[in-house]
Amino acid sequence: SKQRIRRGKAQPQDSTSHQLFSILISCGGMGDYQKNIADIATKLLDADDSPVWYHEETVSRNLGLKAAPREGRRGIFTKVLQSIKRGHAGSKTNKVATGRPCADLYDESNGTNVRVVQHGRAVLFDGGTLTDDKRSMQPRYISFGKPRFHIQDQIGIARSIVGNDVTLPPTARTRRQKGWRAWFDGGNDGGGFGRFDVPASSKNTGTVVEDIGMHIPEPPLQLNRRHFKVDVLESLESELRMVLVAFGLATPRYRRDLPVVLGNNGNDLDADVAANDDVEAEDEGRSQGTTIRQHRSKYQSPLGTPYPDPLRLASLRCCTESGRIDWEKVEELTSLELVFLLVTEGEYSVSALPEKMAEAKVDMPTTITVEEKLAWAFVAKGGAYKLIKDARDELLSMMGPVYQPKDNELLHEWLRDGRSYSKGQRIEASNFEMNDGNRQLEISLEACFILRHIMFSFNLPIEVVIALWACYYVLIMRRPLPKEYFRSQSAVWVNIFRASLISDKLATIRFQEFVSKKSKYGFTRRFYVSTDDSDHFGCNRHVLLASDNAGGDEVDPSYRHLTSSVSITKDSEGNSNKNVDSLIDTYGLKCAAHLGGGTTDNASDARKETADTFTKVMAKLSANGELQDLTIVNGVERRPITFGDLFHVDNLVVTHASIAAWGDVTKEDHQQVHHRQVLQSIHSLHTADRGFSQEIMDEVMEGADESVSLKTSRERPQRWLVNQRNAKRVLSYLEMKTRFTLLPSLVAWGIAFHNWSRSEWKRRVGGEVATWLSMPEVILGLHYEAELGEYFEETYYWHNRTGPFNSRPGFRMMEVHDLYFHYMLPWWNDAIENPAAKMPKTFAYLDANFEGDEKEKRRAQIVRGIKAGRTELIKMTQKAGLLDGPVAFLIMCDKEHGPAFLRALLAVVDEGKQAGEPAISFLPDDCSELWGKFRYDDRSERPEDEQRWYDQLKKDPEDVVHWWRQLCLDWPILTDDLQRLSREQGPRACKGGPPLVAFRNTYPILYDCMHATFGLMMSNSRLCEQVHGMMRHGLRAGTGMDEADNHRSYAVGTDHDMKEERRKMVEPADTSTSTNRDSPPTKKKKKTERHCHTKEQQHELSRQLVERAPLFAKAAKAVIDLVPKVGTIVNRRRTQDEAHLAKKMEAERARRANMTREMLQPDQLVEMARATTLSNDPTMTHSDGVVDRRKKLKEMTTLAFWNKLKPNAEYKLMFRAAVSSFPHLDALIGRPSLKNERIDKPARPALTSKTAVMEVVVKPYLTNALKISRGMYEIMYGVKDSKNEVDKRERTLALMDIVNLFVVLTPSAWGDEVTPTVTLDLVGSFMTMDPHYSHFPAHTIEDTESQDDQNDNYGQVVEELAEVGGGM
Repeated sequence: SKQRIRRGKAQPQDSTSHQLFSILISCGGMGDYQKNIADIATKLLDADDSPVWYHEETVSRNLGLKAAPREGRRGIFTKVLQSIKRGHAGSKTNKVATGRPCADLYDESNGTNVRVVQHGRAVLFDGGTLTDDKRSMQPRYISFGKPRFHIQDQIGIARSIVGNDVTLPPTARTRRQKGWRAWFDGGNDGGGFGRFDVPASSKNTGTVVEDIGMHIPEPPLQLNRRHFKVDVLESLESELRMVLVAFGLATPRYRRDLPVVLGNNGNDLDADVAANDDVEAEDEGRSQGTTIRQHRSKYQSPLGTPYPDPLRLASLRCCTESGRIDWEKVEELTSLELVFLLVTEGEYSVSALPEKMAEAKVDMPTTITVEEKLAWAFVAKGGAYKLIKDARDELLSMMGPVYQPKDNELLHEWLRDGRSYSKGQRIEASNFEMNDGNRQLEISLEACFILRHIMFSFNLPIEVVIALWACYYVLIMRRPLPKEYFRSQSAVWVNIFRASLISDKLATIRFQEFVSKKSKYGFTRRFYVSTDDSDHFGCNRHVLLASDNAGGDEVDPSYRHLTSSVSITKDSEGNSNKNVDSLIDTYGLKCAAHLGGGTTDNASDARKETADTFTKVMAKLSANGELQDLTIVNGVERRPITFGDLFHVDNLVVTHASIAAWGDVTKEDHQQVHHRQVLQSIHSLHTADRGFSQEIMDEVMEGADESVSLKTSRERPQRWLVNQRNAKRVLSYLEMKTRFTLLPSLVAWGIAFHNWSRSEWKRRVGGEVATWLSMPEVILGLHYEAELGEYFEETYYWHNRTGPFNSRPGFRMMEVHDLYFHYMLPWWNDAIENPAAKMPKTFAYLDANFEGDEKEKRRAQIVRGIKAGRTELIKMTQKAGLLDGPVAFLIMCDKEHGPAFLRALLAVVDEGKQAGEPAISFLPDDCSELWGKFRYDDRSERPEDEQRWYDQLKKDPEDVVHWWRQLCLDWPILTDDLQRLSREQGPRACKGGPPLVAFRNTYPILYDCMHATFGLMMSNSRLCEQVHGMMRHGLRAGTGMDEADNHRSYAVGTDHDMKEERRKMVEPADTSTSTNRDSPPTKKKKKTERHCHTKEQQHELSRQLVERAPLFAKAAKAVIDLVPKVGTIVNRRRTQDEAHLAKKMEAERARRANMTREMLQPDQLVEMARATTLSNDPTMTHSDGVVDRRKKLKEMTTLAFWNKLKPNAEYKLMFRAAVSSFPHLDALIGRPSLKNERIDKPARPALTSKTAVMEVVVKPYLTNALKISRGMYEIMYGVKDSKNEVDKRERTLALMDIVNLFVVLTPSAWGDEVTPTVTLDLVGSFMTMDPHYSHFPAHTIEDTESQDDQNDNYGQVVEELAEVGGGM
């Protein structure tokens, strides 16, 4: 053996050959991969482990994959990988199974020993056997088992063997290029290759000291064969041969083969493994002369290993192809320059680098880690620093002769100097960054953040954002925006959309990390959803919000908007499907498994939707083999937790209390006498012309002690506190009196409208308002409405407060029973017992303005309303699940009722245990003194408060036991807290602080258990409705669903946080988080402060953008590879809309199959068309005289006609015309003497002018005539829109035909308008049309629609005109 090694003729042994090439077993006959996919998958997945990486060409060639006419071997291999991932080849209708479990070989944890990675810069691959086209793609490498080398190290070994390492001495490179094939074939030593080059290549394997047995204690500078043991050297040679085979440089048959270009990591050091030009081509799949030769860079690493991406020249260069400088990259270049000098020349250690960089006031580099910096610092003098210097020289050459650095001046010193000169001046910020691939400018992430804020926070269309950008650039810089800075609408939208995707991904990662962690004492966290539907632009928008965490590692609940797009169907089935898809798409199935349920507005379909959403998520978990255990917790199947929020309950309670006391209002009847109609009438009168209305109020209140500034609201019983606050405001206006008449301000205001307004309806409404506000019954109703609002204001404010632990309101589930037991129920119970105590102003007004039976009647109305409110509260409490199910377990947190509830709960669970349920395994049968007493043989012995809870829980003991286990209350870690709570008697001392704080401090483990389940649950669903409010005011018709979702997500998240910071600059501090719970704030906030009103707030907005934009850009770099690239989302502006339409049509087609209606056939249409007539035919198929008479009568029934009738100061002609045209004048206006009025007799004082005749005769007569005519018409043909209405096509009379009974045409009395004959002759003489008018060409409907679209887009039209006419 030693002699053979010295002669360079050593041959691999059989065992070695089997170890090297067992993977490369030819499958043979597998040209059609689909037919043989099972064999191919078996050969690939069952291959033996190998210590090296294999190039994809090597693997695909030895699997027998053949190129297709239009697809190369790489494409076939890609389809093989896809088939293994799907579990089958072929189409959905013609599947060929692989026979193996599905596995994504790109995934490191795919369950097999095979892994595929892409590495290096793109190289050329064949496009097929019938084409010479090459396809540039990144090569793939395959490992079997755990490779010994990193892929990049293995590439370095191959370069070293074949002599392609430029760091080698020229003699060594030449020797290796000429001798490696001879050595590989085993024919000879290859001109010294076996003696010197094989041992020297061991340096690249990284095993000189660890694995190779050397005869000398220290490795020499130049190794040769005598330094190695024989068996070790044979192993080394086998290892090197294996590397060459794996990369296709040689074959197991020891013959020369076509080399495959080695991939690299995308740097400038490209390998050319085909060192010689006379390389033989492969026998099949590739023709001769197709060897690919790569360009060799002039920059080489001293050890032959490629530089990392950040140190390549392409990454270091700061200038674009057009000559623009990317100053952000200049910052990184200055940092890299200083780091390398500190390490190489200053010889500073890793730990000293940050301190030295801070002393120089330069940030550490962000593109490479400290370890990478040091690893390359030792070789920097050989090449890395040269790359930095070349990038620096290119930068300075772009600067020209202006402001060049001094000799030996570093870049950071030069840059700092320049900034000192330009500090405070108008220097343009960098809104673009250079793309390393194409060296073109693209919008930076910071600019995307700012543009997104401008677009979404101010609700601007994308075209307006771009136009404003150009305008404000001129405003600030006083020069036009450079052409290379202009971006199309699509480009800006795509970048903003990608910024939203990045924000969503960051939020998802943060929440996944948070919710996957157990609580402090090991309990699993749950999150919840809240949904609501509303119609916008004819489409039902479905809002889905999920609870989130804004506290990092600490718990601080917040909201997250998931979607507000259109559902497929407006029912619980369609909405729940959308919820499940959104949850899984956003969080992934494993994270979505933490869904606990949701909070609803108490609607039955909303509760069903939430339960269905939870059930469908659990079904998907059950179908997933790895995650199906997540459907079980503590031995029981998980059930959803749903809660109907108390805020909506209170709204319903107040509404029912109002209606039960005073009755409801009738829709569209605006003259009903009701205190709520007064509110609407005042609002209608004021909003018709706010400025004029306020002037009238100022006029009537002139000289008074107080001025009245009118503010009204539309009467809306289903809107929170709208009627109650409006009633209170109206009462405050009534307390303000005029100076001289001492009338209430609103009464005087209404009288002014009645007396002075020329509008008939304003005059009528003004009189009604003045009259109704003078009625004690109406004022009593307003007092009642206002004091109902005082109750609602307290609960409204409770929901607006954050609670003791959270920074945002809406997450007070742990305290809902405190609100319910200690405010809501006591208020209504006490109101029934002593209504005057809860409504003092109402009863004071009742006592002062009513007496006797009337007083008792009104008092009974008020009491009836209070009882109805309490009844509604109890009914809705049961629907909300406040005293049943899992939410009832939160009663344990109550300071007064918690211990009694727990003892009753223990009794019910204990009975369940005795019946065979393993509920409380840690509770001993003898029930030691450590527990409070909860077992009673005699029902009468149980205390009254415990008995009430016991009876409530016994309604469904199975459900109680289930939730005991699902909430993990049987865990031994809770024993001590439960024992102490069960022994507690009387109210818990809170020491002036919030009760929940005292509970947490006293029972920390029990609190942690309940908080893990309920801490992220919304206590109300108001934010969903607020999102709908945002869309009502901000959603534009035609906005795509993706843009709308991104807009709402930004508004609920980042934009809300920024606005809250600015609001806190002007609003008083909230005392709800103070330790003294019983001390309310001095003034309750009923209106949100404006966020951008003061100068300080506007300055804060600019500061927020400056600070947040770089933070966003920095965070985005960590997830930028996890979101789609810009090029892949160019056409995604309507993706969700198109998918929704496709699903909607699919659902529509599915419903058609179940229809039972009679279908209309085409042949039936002909008969139906013949039997149908035009609607106006019965009344229009008369002579022209009849039609003209109707037209003239319609004109005569208007006051405008009579006002214009031959204006004359005397009444006689007007009166004569009225008497002649109104045959029933005496009967309709009750003035029989009018008809006998003599023309020549002196006029009566009442009819001395035309105006008097109009008011006394014409107006009342026409009013009564029209009323009678309409009544007769409705008797004949039915009331409009009623069931008895006769179809218009079956009517033979028109309304004017009946009016003709009361109004007749008498031209002799008032004359007729006749067109002069001369005029008719003149206009009739023009008969010839000039052929000049033929400019408008014939066009289609599509042309017209296209023109309409262009007219709608004014900006596009302007651009087109500018191009045609050279500008505007």
